[in-house]
Amino acid sequence: MVKDAFSWKAKNKLNWKLFLQIIIVIALILGIEHVSYFYVGKSMGKLIGRDNTTNLQLPFDTVFPWISWIYPFYMLWPFMWFVVIPLVIYFASGKKQYYRYVVNAFLMYIIGTIIYIFLPTTCTPSYFIVPTADHLDWGGVASVHPWYHLLQPGDAFYSQLSKLAADDNNIWGSCPSYHNYWASLLVLFAFYKGIKWYYRTPMIIVGLLITLSTLGLHQHNITDVVITYGMTILFIYVEKYFDLSKKTEKLLNKLFFI
Repeated sequence: MVKDAFSWKAKNKLNWKLFLQIIIVIALILGIEHVSYFYVGKSMGKLIGRDNTTNLQLPFDTVFPWISWIYPFYMLWPFMWFVVIPLVIYFASGKKQYYRYVVNAFLMYIIGTIIYIFLPTTCTPSYFIVPTADHLDWGGVASVHPWYHLLQPGDAFYSQLSKLAADDNNIWGSCPSYHNYWASLLVLFAFYKGIKWYYRTPMIIVGLLITLSTLGLHQHNITDVVITYGMTILFIYVEKYFDLSKKTEKLLNKLFFI
């Protein structure tokens, strides 16, 4: 066991060149995500108008309760997750899983951008301000569903939701959900062989809380969650099938003279 620990440290030693590589790659991935979400996603929403986007809501989403207390797990972004997740993956399991993360991230943000262009989705949960007929007659009962409640004007999210409800240039409910992508990385990578046990449980818990925050603040639908987790799993298998992490490691090591 001690021998294995020393062997792991030798293989995954973090020298200054590798550290610089990680920082630059993090910045590059952050830049791609920023362009994908804030420029492409918002541009398409503005270009075609919210009424012409695809709504992936299910009845479950419209009655899922609003959970204000989970707000911190949603707003710890983008910089925290972009820095923390790759470093956690590196220190939890080593370079191999880190390069798997790099491949996965590039695939997600490139393909996610293409989806934003050709199939923009959005949903503003304005029914938490003004209930629809469905909410007042949910399931054939002439009363509001017990899970559902209106936000009051004093709620911290009331004014934000009111503003977004009147704005065509919004991408609430965009699919794939990059918040859920960060969550899926923590949850799914926690099951990789070689992940240290004391990293595994916190990774899963924090990842699930991020996902719950997207549902509890109604930034995303359950469909967004399922599709995004599914894409992450698909990219894991694509990387493994084509051994892309090893090729990525060789390429980056050449670029950084490692």
